[in-house]
Amino acid sequence: LVSSLALPVPKLPQSFYHDLLKRRDLVWLETKKGERIPAIHIQAPLRRRRNVTLLFSHGNAEDIALHLPFVTALAHRTGAD
Repeated sequence: LVSSLALPVPKLPQSFYHDLLKRRDLVWLETKKGERIPAIHIQAPLRRRRNVTLLFSHGNAEDIALHLPFVTALAHRTGAD
């Protein structure tokens, strides 16, 4: 009960996740225990691309997909993947 009140799951339509799973830049990382973790590899446009990579991690009880517009803009602005 406490975790559901302190860390509520974002209420997003199923179509949001359905579209997310169709992204071409969706990759799956596998842990040593065989667990699969979804990740998005957003690439900067070729004309701006630099030899830099940013790793963006979200806080607990957040949905990283909600941050994709910000992370995409960051990649485009900085030239980092």
